[in-house]
Amino acid sequence: MNKPELSPEQRRVVIHGEGPLLLIASAGSGKTRVLTERVRYLMENKTGHYHLLALTFTNKAADEMRKRLDVDEEEEHLYIGNIHKFCMQIICDRGVFIGLSREPQIFERKDCLDVLRQVFDSEPRLQQYLQENSKNKYFLNNILDNISLEKKNLRSPCDDTALLMDNEKQKLAYLYEKYNEILLNQNALDFDDILVFTYQIFNEFPRIAAFYRRLYRYICIDEAQDLNFAQYHVIKSLCGKEMKNLMLVGDPKQAIYGFNGASSDFMTKHFIQDFDVPKENQFELTENYRSSKRIIATANLLQPSSMKETDQAKSGDIQALSFPNEDAEADWVLNRLQMLKQEGHPDVEGAISLENCAVLGRTRYVMLKLEEKLKQHDIPYYYKRTQDYIESESEFIRCFELGMRLLMNPQNRLHFQKLLKLLHLEDFGGEIDRQNWQNGFELLTWINCQIKTDFAPHFETLLTAWQSLTGDQIKFREVGEDLEKYSQKTYVDEERALVDNDIRLWLEHWRSYVKQTDSERRCLPDFLTQVSLGATHQLQNHGLALLTVHTAKGLEFEVVCIMGMCEGVFPDYRAVKKGGIFMREEDNNIYVALTRSKRIAYFTSPLQKLMPWGAIKRQQASRYLKKMKLTLK
Repeated sequence: MNKPELSPEQRRVVIHGEGPLLLIASAGSGKTRVLTERVRYLMENKTGHYHLLALTFTNKAADEMRKRLDVDEEEEHLYIGNIHKFCMQIICDRGVFIGLSREPQIFERKDCLDVLRQVFDSEPRLQQYLQENSKNKYFLNNILDNISLEKKNLRSPCDDTALLMDNEKQKLAYLYEKYNEILLNQNALDFDDILVFTYQIFNEFPRIAAFYRRLYRYICIDEAQDLNFAQYHVIKSLCGKEMKNLMLVGDPKQAIYGFNGASSDFMTKHFIQDFDVPKENQFELTENYRSSKRIIATANLLQPSSMKETDQAKSGDIQALSFPNEDAEADWVLNRLQMLKQEGHPDVEGAISLENCAVLGRTRYVMLKLEEKLKQHDIPYYYKRTQDYIESESEFIRCFELGMRLLMNPQNRLHFQKLLKLLHLEDFGGEIDRQNWQNGFELLTWINCQIKTDFAPHFETLLTAWQSLTGDQIKFREVGEDLEKYSQKTYVDEERALVDNDIRLWLEHWRSYVKQTDSERRCLPDFLTQVSLGATHQLQNHGLALLTVHTAKGLEFEVVCIMGMCEGVFPDYRAVKKGGIFMREEDNNIYVALTRSKRIAYFTSPLQKLMPWGAIKRQQASRYLKKMKLTLK
C-alpha cells in the first residue's frame, strides 16, 4: 500500500534547510511520519561525513522510527535512541574526564532505596531522624523523590549549611550528599545521574561537546513537550552557541509529565529564545489524519481549535454511560468489547480484535474490577509497565544475576551484601570489606570457598557460567542453554518452572540486545546497562491493553474505553485541590486519553464506589463529560 502524499505544510518541514526548527504537531497530524521523512531527507541529501542524531523519549518510539526508515542500530551515520541511552553512551565513553569509570552500573529504584537506608544507618542522628518519621510509610520514597527532583533541576548537594541539619532543607541536602557518596563509592549511578553527569561532562569540558557537535550536524528531538530542566540543558550544552540545526517536535496540549519536572515551556519559550528561532521556522500541523469526525469535534471542545478533520474522516462514535457500581461498569465494558469483536463496527475497517482495543484509566485502580472479570473469563490482557528491569523469581537465577553484577563491578557493595544474604553468609561481610577486590571473578571464587550449605553445587555451576562471561566475546546464549540443562537435571516441579522461566526471560533480553548491538560493542557491562535502560525490553501486545493515561501516550487504537469518569478520579482530586498548572495538566490528560482513539470512544462511570476501608461512597460524574457535551446514558 502506497503512503499518501505529504501535505504542503508537512513537506515544508521535511525539506527545511539550515537553522533551528520548531514543529508543533497536534494528535493524529502525522508527526511521526514528518519527523521520519525529515530524517530520511537529511540522510539522502547529506554532503560530508557528519552524522544525524534523533532522540526520542521511549525505546518504542526509537524502534518505530528505525522500522519506518528501514535501518538497524548499526547504521553508521545515524543515531536513533532515547535520550538516556544516548547520554549513558557518552558517560561510558567520556565519564573518565569527571572521575567516573568506563563501566558504571545503573541502580534501579529498589536499589536506590536500599542505598538510602544505608545512609540513615550510617549515623545516630540520621537514625533518630528516620525514627521520628517511622509512622510515615512513604518517608523514604518521599526523600528519594526529593533527591530526584534536585537532580532533575541540576542542583548539587554542595551546601556547607547542610552539615547543620537545622531544618528540613538542610537535612535533605545532607542526605543527598551522603546518598551520592555511597553510589559513587560503589561505581554506581541512579537514573537521574545519567543526565546530571552528561551535563557535567559537556559543561566542564567544552571540547567534548564540540566533538559531538562536529559529529552530529543535525539533531532532532521528539516529544519535546516532555523535556525537563536537565534534559533541555543537556541538549543546549551539547549544541553550544555554534550549533543551530536543532529540530524540536511536540504538542503542548499533550504535556502530561509535570510531576516529573517536564514543561512545554522548554519547547515553546526557551528554545525559541535561546536558539533565536524565527517565525518562518515555526510550523504547526493541525490536520488530523487518524481520528473520526466525532473524536476530532469532541477533542476540539477540550482544546479549542486543536485539530481539523480531513475529507476522508469516518463519522465515528462517542458515548458516555453510568452504572450502579464498579462491578456493573466492568461488566458492560467487557460485554461491549466482546460484541464489537464478534460483530464489528461500520466505522472500523475490517475485523475488531482485542489488540486494537484499549481500556484507559486515570489510575490503574479504576480497572481492577475489569481485570478480575478478564481473569474469570480467561481473556488475555496486559499492562504496559514503566519498570522494565528483570525481576528474577528463582533463588538460583537471582544468584546468577547478582553474580553478573559483581563480575562487572566488584566495588558494588549493595549487591554483594544481597548475595551474601541469599547464601546465608552475612558474617563474612566485614572480612570482604577489608580486602580490595579488583576482579569480580576472583571475588566470586572467594565466596564459593565459603559456602557450606546445599547450595554449594549450584554455586559451582554458576561459577562456571560466570567464567564464560568474562572473555572479550561473551557467550551468554550458550551459558543460558547450559543453565537450562542443569535445571532439567537438578530441579523439579514448581522450582524448575521458576528457574526455567527466569532463564527464558534473560535469554529473550539477550536476543534483543544482540539484534540492536554491533558485535564489537557487545559485553556484559553494556548488556546489563541496556537492560537497566529498558532498551532490551520486549513490549507485550497480546490481548486487551489496560493502560493509565500516561502509559497510553503515543499509542493509538480503533476502540478506547475510558473508565472511572468521576470527580476526584478524572480529574484527579489532588489536581482539583491545587488548581492552576495542575488542572491544566489534567485538561491535557483527558485530551490525550480521548485522542488515543481512532474511531470509537466510550466514557464510563459508576454511581457509587466501594472504598478500600469498606465504605460505599456516592460518585459525581466528571466535569469533563459536560465539557465534551456528552449526556450520560
